[in-house]
Amino acid sequence: MEVWGREYIDLLERGHFEVSANGTGSFVFGNLRGGIHGQARDDDRVFEFSWEAMEDRGDIRSGRGRLEIGADSATCTGVFAIHMGDVSKMVLKRA
Repeated sequence: MEVWGREYIDLLERGHFEVSANGTGSFVFGNLRGGIHGQARDDDRVFEFSWEAMEDRGDIRSGRGRLEIGADSATCTGVFAIHMGDVSKMVLKRA
C-alpha cells in the first residue's frame, strides 16, 4: 500500500485480505481487523467491495475498495479507501 509502510501494514499480524466466492471476506492490516462484502465484475477480473472494521482501540471504521486480478492471477492491484480518510493504491500477492 503506497500510503502505509510494511511495519504499519503488519502491526497486528501479517496484513492480508481473504475473499470467498460469495463476495464476503475479511482483512487485517495496520490496526484494522474487518469484514468485506462486494461483487465481482468484468468476467470476475474486478472485485468492488465495501468494508467495515474495528481498530485495536475499539473505534469502527468503514470504506470501500476495488481489486483487479492481474494477468498472471497471482497478483491483484487496486485501491483501499477509508471513509473520510486516506486512499491508497495497493498490490496484493496470492499466498
